[in-house]
Amino acid sequence: MRDYIIETHQLNFSFGKFKVLHDLDLRVPQSSIYGFLGPNGAGKTTTIRILLGLIKSAPNKISVFGKDLIKHRVEVLRQVGALVEMPSLYLHLSGRKNLEITRTLIGNISKNRIDEVLEIVGLTKDAHRKVKQYSLGMKQRLGLALSFLADPDLLILDEPTNGLDPNGIKEIRELIISLNRDFNKTIFVSSHLLSEVEKVATHVGIIHKGKLHFEGSIDELRDQQRPTTLIEVNNSAKAIEVLQAQNIAAASVQNGTLKIEANDKPMIHQINSSLLNAGLEVYQLSPQQSSLEDLFMNITQTAQN
Repeated sequence: MRDYIIETHQLNFSFGKFKVLHDLDLRVPQSSIYGFLGPNGAGKTTTIRILLGLIKSAPNKISVFGKDLIKHRVEVLRQVGALVEMPSLYLHLSGRKNLEITRTLIGNISKNRIDEVLEIVGLTKDAHRKVKQYSLGMKQRLGLALSFLADPDLLILDEPTNGLDPNGIKEIRELIISLNRDFNKTIFVSSHLLSEVEKVATHVGIIHKGKLHFEGSIDELRDQQRPTTLIEVNNSAKAIEVLQAQNIAAASVQNGTLKIEANDKPMIHQINSSLLNAGLEVYQLSPQQSSLEDLFMNITQTAQN
C-alpha cells in the first residue's frame, strides 16, 4: 500500500519577486483527512493550485499517487476531484442537470452514478430544483458531488465551509467524514477555521507565510499541548515570588490571576499549600487544556519572532 498520496519536495513558488512558498515538504498519508491550516495569505490556495496543475511548478517537486505531477499530469488528475473556493454551477439548471453535464464531459460514468452522489450529499429530494433556488450550503454540497462524480481516490477541497452558516458547516463537516470513512477517500482540505479542522482531520499541516511549521497526526499535535492552570489569588505579586522560590514560572494574565504551565494534581496541591502557608488567599485553581487553535496561534506567533 502506498504510504503517501501527496508528497512535495522543497517546493518553492514566487509571484514575480514575492515569494509565496518556501521549501514546502508535504506528506499526505493515504486514507487520511489532511487539514491544511493557515491564515489568509499563508499560501494554501497557491499550494492547491499547484497540486491541481493550475500553476506550473518545477519538475520533480510534486508526487501524487507516487508519480511525478509534471510528467504524468493527465493520468494523475483523472484520479483527483477538486473543489476550489466556490463551485462553478449552472444556476438556471437543476442539480441533476448540472451533474449530467459533468458526466457527459468526463465520459465513462454510468447514469446510476448521479443518483449515488445525490444520495451521498443529501440532495436527492432537491435534484429537480434549479440551483438558483439552492441555499449556499446546498450549492456547496452539489459542488462536492461534482468533485467526486468520477469516483476519484483523492479529493482536494479549498475552504469548503467558507461563508456557510453553522448548519451548512456541520453538513459539509459530516460529509467530509463520511467520504473518508465510508468510501475510503483521501481528503486534503484547506481552512483557516481551526476549530472545524480539529473536528474532522486525522492529520494536520500548519503553514504560515509560505513555510510549513508543523506536520503530523492530530495526536502528535496534541502531544505538543502545554497543560496550564489558572490561579486566582488576592496578591498576585506575592504569589509569583512564592512560586519562583519553588522554581515554578508564573505569569500574570489579569489582576489577581496567574497562569502556570502545569495541571498535574499533586503539583497543584503542593502549589495550593505553599500559597496558603504564605498567607495568601486562593480563590480558584482552574486546570486548562489548550485547543488546536491555541496551539496554532502559539506555532505561528513563535514563527514570527
